[in-house]
Amino acid sequence: MPTFLPALDPDPAGRTAALDMANRAYAWDHTFVPAYGMLYEPGTRTPNLVQALTEGKLHQLPKEEIPAKDDVYMKLREQTAEPALVNAVHDFVLRVTVRINDLDDYRSFVEKDRPLPVVAPDAEDRYFGWQRLAGPNPLSIRRIDAPPSSFAVDDARLAGVLPEGHTLASLAAAGRLYLCDYAVLEDIPLDTYNGTTKTVTPAKGLFASLEGGLTPLAVQLDQLADPERVWTPKDVNWPMARLVLNAADVNYHEMVSHLGHTHFTQEGVAVATHRTLSARHPLFKLLAPHLRWLLFNNFEGRELLMDPGGWAGSLLAGGLPGNDTLLLRSRLGYAAREVAPFDILDWDLPADLRRRGVDDTNALPVYPYRDDGLPVWRAIGAFVRAYVDLYYATDADVASDPEVQAWGWELAAPRGAGLRGLDPRMDTRAAVALMLQRILWSCGPLHSAVNYPQWEFFADVARMPAALYDRPWERDGDVDTAALIRMLPPEKQVFLQVFTVATLTGFRPSELGHYAQGDLDDPAALRLVAEFQLALREAGHHQKDADASRPWRYPYLNPTNVLNSTSI
Repeated sequence: MPTFLPALDPDPAGRTAALDMANRAYAWDHTFVPAYGMLYEPGTRTPNLVQALTEGKLHQLPKEEIPAKDDVYMKLREQTAEPALVNAVHDFVLRVTVRINDLDDYRSFVEKDRPLPVVAPDAEDRYFGWQRLAGPNPLSIRRIDAPPSSFAVDDARLAGVLPEGHTLASLAAAGRLYLCDYAVLEDIPLDTYNGTTKTVTPAKGLFASLEGGLTPLAVQLDQLADPERVWTPKDVNWPMARLVLNAADVNYHEMVSHLGHTHFTQEGVAVATHRTLSARHPLFKLLAPHLRWLLFNNFEGRELLMDPGGWAGSLLAGGLPGNDTLLLRSRLGYAAREVAPFDILDWDLPADLRRRGVDDTNALPVYPYRDDGLPVWRAIGAFVRAYVDLYYATDADVASDPEVQAWGWELAAPRGAGLRGLDPRMDTRAAVALMLQRILWSCGPLHSAVNYPQWEFFADVARMPAALYDRPWERDGDVDTAALIRMLPPEKQVFLQVFTVATLTGFRPSELGHYAQGDLDDPAALRLVAEFQLALREAGHHQKDADASRPWRYPYLNPTNVLNSTSI
């Protein structure tokens, strides 16, 4: 299909008719997940497995969103289905025949061709800090000037933990004091399993940037400023405290950083794009490959993840009611604990880093998400700015484009995509390019950074469980393996957690900056793509060089491992 701006289209009537059809096919739904603008999909208000198996063909999805059986996406799904089934059978046999008696037993459920990192006993705390910087959720860590009043920790409590010559104040003054706060988990509904109430707590973790890594100082089990609820690496029950914070991180990651801030928020972008931009528009041409398979993937996610028997509800501590609460809070915030709502700066890497105070490479010298992400962010920015300039000679040309103006308003409108913090006036080339940069970052690197590390970290169930099955015990109980195992998931839930993350990370159907034949038909645009791919290759070389000196690998933002779209 040829590329035309609205004013230059030789068939304006046909363009208008096609947009009218798109408006009917891509209708808004603000009720499936309240506060999110999503696609209205008839038949998915009460999700079930039958709908997933029919893959959207029963009129739930616009036909353009359903991949053909010979599409690369479907071929890759089929290729990964067989080994996944073999491993599922293997793990099923394990869970009915094996009883977990030791922490090492959890690794027997892991696929043998996808081994997990080996962590030496004396490196556990270092790895615990690494999980905050390079795990599936590198988005919670932030610099602080002092521990919050809701964290019952001071220099006296950290005696023997703080490095010699340092205090909390001196670390903060040097920009080396950091916090992970999972307050958004406070008082969420909790699910049950075989009569036992699953548990997750709104824990806090305090860290210091020391010797090139993130050193844990303390974990508070919840939001209560009670010294008896604070644990440090000097305490005998410190392994329990690490487990509590990691379980909080898994629940935050799945519902906030991952499903809420990428999949479901991007769905609103996809719907707005189809409703306002003609398929002939140069911006639609660019965005389509980065939104490809998103709606289909989200459709299946509604059934396989969010239905009453779905994976997310079965695994995570809150079940469906708790997960719904987290999705709502991820979009609207949690005012009771001053948790900010999602806004467009969450898709702006430099702004997000500045806002969290993690942009200073002297204070925090190793942060793979930042260090590998920024070269990719810059490559995307250079590409989209050149692409916009290719079609718009002046800002006035942008301001006079009715489709782009409608796109901006529908992205920002509460009854549209509802992207908070977005100025809907797309009246300059810079404004359009920045919005494109944020979308491409979110659909590609951001999603890949929160999706693919799930195997390395969440398949390691003994370190990062999706829920706890026994309450964190009080100070009069000493840690032992049996007590930790009581807190960890039982065999059936271990099998389900490993199988789920294997499925969610099993294949890569696209590569950032690589487009299918016919996606972009303008020779000048294809020259820009070639330059983009060169910049991405250079970013990949940077990533490999940086990885060589890291304690553990971080391949997830090497552009060869980054998807074009949120399609898995």
